[in-house]
Amino acid sequence: MHGEHENATAATDSGRDLAHPAGTELGHRFAVLLGVRGLLAVVFGVLVLIWPGITVLALAFVFAAYVLADGIGMIISGFGARGGRRWSYVLAGVVGVIAGLAAAFWPAVTVLVLVLWAGAWAVVTGVLEIAAALRREGSGRWLVALAGVLSIVAGLFILIWPRIGALALATVLGVYGLAAGVFFLWAAWQVRRAPVVALRL
Repeated sequence: MHGEHENATAATDSGRDLAHPAGTELGHRFAVLLGVRGLLAVVFGVLVLIWPGITVLALAFVFAAYVLADGIGMIISGFGARGGRRWSYVLAGVVGVIAGLAAAFWPAVTVLVLVLWAGAWAVVTGVLEIAAALRREGSGRWLVALAGVLSIVAGLFILIWPRIGALALATVLGVYGLAAGVFFLWAAWQVRRAPVVALRL
C-alpha cells in the first residue's frame, strides 16, 4: 500500500510538472515571439512588394530594419529555449543582427553587395532555423522548418543570380517575407493552442 501511495504521488507530481504554469508561460512566450516574427516578415514582404520602383538605398534600409528586428527576436527565442536548439536560434539571431547593422551603417551599397548580404543571410539563417526546428518536439516544428527551407531557397536563388536588379531582389525578398510570415504565424497559432506541449520543446 505504501509503495502504491508513493507511485500515485510520483504520478501526480509528474502531471503537475507537465501542467505547471511556468510551462504554459513558456509556451505563450514562444508563440508570441513566433507571431511577432511572422508579422514582421509579412509587413516586410508587403512593403517591398508594393513599393513602386524601390531603390537600392530604400531596400537596404528596409532590409536592415527587418533583419535587425527578426535577429533580436531569434536571440530572445534562443535564450528562452532549452537544449541544443538554444544556440541555433542565438547564432541565427546574431547573424541577422550583424547583417542588419551592416546594411544600416553602410546604406550606400551597390546592388551586388546587397544581394550578397541578403543571400548569405537567408541561407545561413535558414540552415540554423531548420537545425533548431529539428531539435524540437511538438506543435509548429515543421512549419518553422519549412520557413527555414524557404529561406535557403530564396538565398540560393539570390546568390545564383547576383546580377539581378533592386526591383528583382525586392520581389524575391518580398515573396519570401510573405510566405515565411504565414508559416511563422501558423506555427504561433499551433503553439498557442498547445502551450503545455511547448514546455517540452
